[in-house]
This record gives sequence, structure tokens and C-alpha cells, in this order.
Amino acid sequence: MSRLLIFHPALAPYRLDFFNALGKIFDCKVVFLQRQNDELLIQQQELLKDATFRYEYLDQHFKLFGRDINVGYWQTIRAFQPDVVLCCEYTLSLWATLAYRTLHRSKFRLYTMTDDSQDMAEARQGGKRRRQMYLLRHIDGLVTISPEMANWYKQNSPARRLFSFPIIRDEERFRAEQSLITPFAATHVSRWQLEGKKVCLFVGRFVALKNLRALIEAFAAVVREEEEKDSLRLVLVGQGEEKENLMKAAEENGVADKVLFPGAYGGHELMAWYRTASVFVLGSWQEAFGAVTNEALLSGCRVMVSRYAGSRSLVTPENGRVFDSLNADDFQQTLASLLATAMPTPANGFERPSLMPVSFQERIRALSEFLQYNRYIAE
Repeated sequence: MSRLLIFHPALAPYRLDFFNALGKIFDCKVVFLQRQNDELLIQQQELLKDATFRYEYLDQHFKLFGRDINVGYWQTIRAFQPDVVLCCEYTLSLWATLAYRTLHRSKFRLYTMTDDSQDMAEARQGGKRRRQMYLLRHIDGLVTISPEMANWYKQNSPARRLFSFPIIRDEERFRAEQSLITPFAATHVSRWQLEGKKVCLFVGRFVALKNLRALIEAFAAVVREEEEKDSLRLVLVGQGEEKENLMKAAEENGVADKVLFPGAYGGHELMAWYRTASVFVLGSWQEAFGAVTNEALLSGCRVMVSRYAGSRSLVTPENGRVFDSLNADDFQQTLASLLATAMPTPANGFERPSLMPVSFQERIRALSEFLQYNRYIAE
């Protein structure tokens, strides 16, 4: 069994299944560089209760220009003696690992993962761009979030080998959890009086780039044209600095009674919200991927996803629509079209088959083959 060492920031919910699966295929250790990511709504220690992979923390660090700099990469590599190392982005962990391999003439394969969207990749210029190209020239391959981004890097970088792995959950584990989710879905429907309504759902942080004011305005425009105006609801699940502004926007657009702010949720309570929704909307004007799209599709919910979000790669004519979230007319028309054919929410929430076009199990098997590519290319 090959030995896989992974350097990663903090554990996010959408990486739990990913690391668990790799831990079954490889003799694997995940080394976290942070004990908690403050941007996440769920505590890392709560997530780790479901971890089956081996992990530790790289707790040695110092401050430099106000930033935490981890040290101890070399000691970790020397102690573990990996066959493959997988890093994240183009950070110090990748530089340190490449330096170790070069100076010690080690034969392990070295890869990194990037969550770049095309907009983000194209915005990297000057010194950052040159450093990125140097790294891609000297490592063995790159894992991107979509085939589209793999093709972009193929055309615009010296990356040797490319693989795409979207930010998705294990569909088998998700199916196994459905019996635990159902009671929460029924509770959400009852508490927020959603039975018989067509529910438009957003899940995420209330920050400017999520473009939630535009979503409220598009929803209000759809309501104005709807004959049964009380049949529609917009549910914004999450929290953030924009909440007061969003509540004011709902009031200004005459839909304050139809836009609901239930708060932030995690775990099964969060997954249950997708079971209440007729349509899920991700209208960000910048989004590297958007793991929420995968969660909605696994729940059988049709989606409308911004063309500026990486998760648009998961959208097909059968499961939703891609739209221009910076175009108010397109926003409104796409939302109206999906709601027009949507079913109203039942008392216990929807029970629907998955609409995901990509299989986690198939991609993880392919990724393991990619990482174990047995020809080391020295340079």
C-alpha cells in the first residue's frame, strides 16, 4: 500500500469524505496546518468525530509580517517517508516539500490541489504568476476542481499531468444518512410554514460576493408577476455581515414576509434544508466552486448556478440552469422559469433521487490511480 502524506489547512465539511476515502486506499496521514478555520460555521473538532483517517497538526509556527508561518514540514516528511505528497494551492507547504525533495533527491511524487476558478487563475499576475509557473514546472501534477479548469491549466501552464476532482460528497454516505435527515426536514417545514409553498433556497455566508441582494430583487420581481403571490418563499440559510442589509432589501422590495432568515445550521439539520427546497440558487459573482451545489443535487433539488461559480460544471439540462448573476433580467427569468415547473414542498420535505452527474466513488478511484502514477519525472 502506497504511503500518502497530505498537507492541508483546516478540515472543512466538504473534505471529510475526501480524506476518509483516501485513508482507505492509501497508508495515509493528513497534517493540518490550522486547528480551526474561523470562516467555517462548524467546529473542526466536531467534524473530526466522523474522521476515519489518521491525522495530526503541524503546531510549530511563528509570526512573520502578521502571518502565521508553520515549520516542521521536513521533519514530518522524514518521519513518514511518503511515496506521494499532496499539498494545497501554491503555499509554503508546497515550497517546503519541493525543497526537501530536491535537496534530498527523494523519489516521492508531489502534487497540489487548487480550488481556482478561471477568473481567479487569470487574476494571478506578476510575481505570483511566475512563482506559480515555477512550482507547476517542478512538481508531478495538479488536481483542479473541474475538467474546464484542467483544460485551462493545460493551455496556460507547464503543468505536467492534470486531474479534476470537484468538491463533492460521498453519495453512498449521503444516502445512508437520509433517515437521520428526514425528521429535521419535517421540523423545518412545520416551523417555517413551508408546506404547499414553492421554496427558493440559498445556503452560505451573507457576504457581498454571494450577490444576495440581487437574489432578493429577482425573487421580488418573480413574486410581482405571480398570480398566487403567497405561494412563494425565499429561504436564506446562514449568517454574516450583510444580514441587516438583506433584511432591509427584502422590506424595500415588498417581500419581507416571504424572505426567511432561519439562521446558520450544520450537520443533518443543514442537509435537511435542501429537502425543503423546490429550487436552490447560487448567484455569486465570484465563487471558486460552491460545495452547496453538490449538496443540493444529492438531495434531488434542481439548481440555478452562476456562470461565475466553479460548480457550474455540475449543472446539466436535466438538473438545472447556469445563468449570468450580474444580469438582472437573466437572474429573474431563470428563477421564474425554474419555479414555474417546480413542485410545492410537502409536509415532510421532498424525498427525491440524486441529480448529481458525477460519482464520488468513481472519481476517488480514478484519483488514486492518478496519484500512484509509477513514473517519476526528474528535472
